[in-house]
Amino acid sequence: MNSLGTVFARSLRGSMVGCAKRCGGVDGKLLTLLSLVILLSCGCSIDGGKTSSVVQTSGSNVTNASFDPCTLFSKNDAAHILGSPIDVEPEIMAPLCRYAVKAKSGKNVKASQAVDANEILVSVGKSDNARSYFALDRTDAKTQSSVEDVKDIGDEAFTVSLDVGKAIVVGTGNTVYSIMIVYPHLATKSMQTDLLLLAKHAQQTVVAGVRTLPIPHPDPCGLLNTQDASQILESKPVSWFFTVNNAGVASCNYISSQGAGHRIQVISLTRPGVATSLYQNARMTVSSNNKLDLKGVGDLAFEDGSTAIWVLKGNTFMHISFLGALPTNGLITMYAKKAVASF
Repeated sequence: MNSLGTVFARSLRGSMVGCAKRCGGVDGKLLTLLSLVILLSCGCSIDGGKTSSVVQTSGSNVTNASFDPCTLFSKNDAAHILGSPIDVEPEIMAPLCRYAVKAKSGKNVKASQAVDANEILVSVGKSDNARSYFALDRTDAKTQSSVEDVKDIGDEAFTVSLDVGKAIVVGTGNTVYSIMIVYPHLATKSMQTDLLLLAKHAQQTVVAGVRTLPIPHPDPCGLLNTQDASQILESKPVSWFFTVNNAGVASCNYISSQGAGHRIQVISLTRPGVATSLYQNARMTVSSNNKLDLKGVGDLAFEDGSTAIWVLKGNTFMHISFLGALPTNGLITMYAKKAVASF
């Protein structure tokens, strides 16, 4: 089982050499859909599994079931591309799905050969303004790497080349999904072909409307709703973007009409044992010198002094992070208390 990591990163790509080091800390920055997938390629995860906590939370913007990132295309499709038997598991650190080559076993297998690093990472989300979120992903990618627009998949799509592979982001209706192939030694042309094939199969699933994941409890879009987010972001109109996976990890990302520099992200997970581990790991690894433990917010809570708060209550872990116009006069704590009261 991998060590606990973080779903927050400083940039879209960063140095892949430093991935393992970054996995140990949380810096409070928010992620686009694509950058979240890229960070998970660094191994920032722990063993997943499924959760049965899937009842709707009142006050949420999300009112129907969601696509499962582990079912956008088939396991056989992924195994054919990776060239080996694979495992398919939802992540615990972020609302993603990982298709990974099965670990090899046997007395003749060297430790360095036990795990093949080749894998495919998938995320899918929905929004009341999906075009804006797609544009945000594209802008981030374009400033960091080579971007190529793709026709005939969804409403709009692009691929981005990475140090360890290649990714595609597709926007279709109110849905945006991202697929990344991590395969350092695969020829670029073959990777492009494989990526487009997976995206087309995923598009068929999205068009068919095969939504299999109920809204989790707590629903992060209900813990901090649109009205709350707007008030925090200087009373400007906001749009939301919701993602979830079959492990029950859910994220709600709000973006202000002022632009991508003004955002709020809420991540939550209800899972016995794991929630406590997530909180303890965050408490140890957050690098801020202004960490402050809070009383009266759940069972345990702390903030980094300016932009983020982490909360543990029972079997639920919650994290709220801000970018842009920062809340003042204890607003972070006030909204965290309000959120905790609903679970």
